[in-house]
Amino acid sequence: MKRVRPDQVSLICLIIQITALIFIIFFLGKFRPLFVIDSDSYIKMPMGSLHEALSGIRTVGYPLFLKLIACFTPDYSATPILQIGFHFIAVFLFMIGLRMFGFSGWLALFTASPLLYVKIFWDYSRKISTDGFACSMSILVIAFLFMVVTNPRKMGYWIGTALSLFFTYQIRPAYSYLPLILPFLGLSLFLFCPLHREWSAEWKRLTVRLALTAIAPFFAFCLLRWAVVGDLGLVTLGGAHISGIAFQMLSDDLIPQLPPSLQEYARKIQDARKQEGLVNDHDEKHKSLTRYFGISLIVTFQE
Repeated sequence: MKRVRPDQVSLICLIIQITALIFIIFFLGKFRPLFVIDSDSYIKMPMGSLHEALSGIRTVGYPLFLKLIACFTPDYSATPILQIGFHFIAVFLFMIGLRMFGFSGWLALFTASPLLYVKIFWDYSRKISTDGFACSMSILVIAFLFMVVTNPRKMGYWIGTALSLFFTYQIRPAYSYLPLILPFLGLSLFLFCPLHREWSAEWKRLTVRLALTAIAPFFAFCLLRWAVVGDLGLVTLGGAHISGIAFQMLSDDLIPQLPPSLQEYARKIQDARKQEGLVNDHDEKHKSLTRYFGISLIVTFQE
């Protein structure tokens, strides 16, 4: 009988964990979709034309993902299954990337296993929301980054890096910092990779290729939005987002300084905040700055 190698044992241990978690998730009922306050904004986002898709308050990744799911399960019942399955695949590939990089089987197992239990995954795996899914995508990005650094001549790894990165910030724009830091992360991994000690001169070529792979699609998409909707950015910033900042700066002495058309609206908001205990007194040295930004943001939000 053929003996199982030690590195295969560690991979089997990861697969056993994933299998056990699938049963636990099933018995906990987490394969049933859960709709949250943000779900409608993704489900109902207009995608009938390129202009509609690029002018919405959401990036196109998750709405497109949900529309594809709706073609097969109109009640979105497949969403948790796909999100959970994708997370497990991402962690599995992450461990493969660690092994390729030079981690021992057991060290790769102990490094990758905690990602199966991250809180954001357990909190959002069944929700029609981007938080958990984008986290899984970011794990996949790093998995491909390890593979690219280990074997930069393999075109498939570069394609995987580019696609996973692009869809990560298309699913959740909060990850739009990744294109900027990915070349530096890749260079750091390259310098510490034991496989490249004899040909360290390759670091320049790798860094440039990573920069092009990460940043070029990002700016190309931004330029496309500028050409189609006249907005040079990843996504349109809507009033719902800016209100979270503006209303924190609202105070009683600021309301009379607002345009007359906004004062009644601001008083209702301030009364509601007082009832919820959300009003705090500002220090004197911050009042002028708060007043300036508060008026600007609230007027912008109303517009």
